[in-house]
Order: sequence, then C-alpha cells, then structure tokens
Amino acid sequence: MEVTLNQEVSEGQRIISSTQILQKASDPFLGWFNAFGKSFYVRQFRDMKGSIDVSALSWTQYQAYCRVCGYLLAMAHAQSPMAAVAAGYMNKDFDAAIQHWAKDYLHQVTADYAAFIEKYDS
Repeated sequence: MEVTLNQEVSEGQRIISSTQILQKASDPFLGWFNAFGKSFYVRQFRDMKGSIDVSALSWTQYQAYCRVCGYLLAMAHAQSPMAAVAAGYMNKDFDAAIQHWAKDYLHQVTADYAAFIEKYDS
C-alpha cells in the first residue's frame, strides 16, 4: 500500500509550503512556478530586515545567540507537517547519537572560533 503525504503540485510548491511553515513571518516574495517541465522556487535576494554581526559577539553572547537560533529552528521544524513522520524514526538511540556528535563537534567549533578570533583580532 502506498501512502501519499504531499498534495503539492510540484517540487517548487513543496519547498515553498515547507519554508512558509518554518518561517513565522514569511518572505513576501517567496513563491514557485513551473516552466519548461521544471519546477522553480523564487525568493528575494536580501531580506533587508537587519541582522546580528556574529563576529562582534563575545563568546558568551555567541553561545546565547546559537541557543536562541537552535530553539527557534527546532520550534519551527516541530510545526512541519512531516514532524510526526520524522519523530517516528527517531528513538532514544538517535537522540543519544546526536548528543554524542554535538559534544564531539563542540571541540572543533571552539578551535575554529579561537582561530577566527586570533586571525581577525590582530
């Protein structure tokens, strides 16, 4: 038995539908179209909404910024129509594997940040 989860017309529409779910205030220029037998999606090149200069943050501020970004991204993905399907594949083993990888990767991120600061602090 085949189960169809997506009702979208094209890949472009599928991508835009998911993006609009993930973005609380969606890009007004976000869209899709089909042409020449292919599916495309479009969006504005720059959002012009402002940003945080992460290179100007202290380590503590950078950590807080990363925590907020991670939290918001997780909350947005939890609203995805595919969240329940993905959650069905993720058990405690998956959670432990992600935690192990994240802790191991922390050392690399710390080293990269130190090298970045050393290079641009001089």
